Amino acid sequence: EARCHLGRTPFLAACAAGQPRALEAIVSAGANLFAEEDGGPGALSRNAFHLLEASSTERHAACVRWLARLLLTSEDQEGPFRLVALLEAPAEVAGAKPPTCTRRAIARALQ
Repeated sequence: EARCHLGRTPFLAACAAGQPRALEAIVSAGANLFAEEDGGPGALSRNAFHLLEASSTERHAACVRWLARLLLTSEDQEGPFRLVALLEAPAEVAGAKPPTCTRRAIARALQ
């Protein structure tokens, strides 16, 4: 999958920008929902929910709600478990695991 200079796939870029319509289109085209940033050595390795948590706009919250709903209603029996795995995953920096968890993103979006 193509990546920008920040190591983001189009899916991750749409999440970071808080673009729900772009996110839906990219997912419809077959994007990997479990992609992580690959910014190189020493850079954060973040998933979609990490990027969505970084901003507290209504657009980002709409993306969180849409993505969570998509995973929860997936025909794939693993969808809910994958959602939990994404939410529980810490952002990694050069092997260290700082206390950056994505549960805050979904809690804020569902308020």
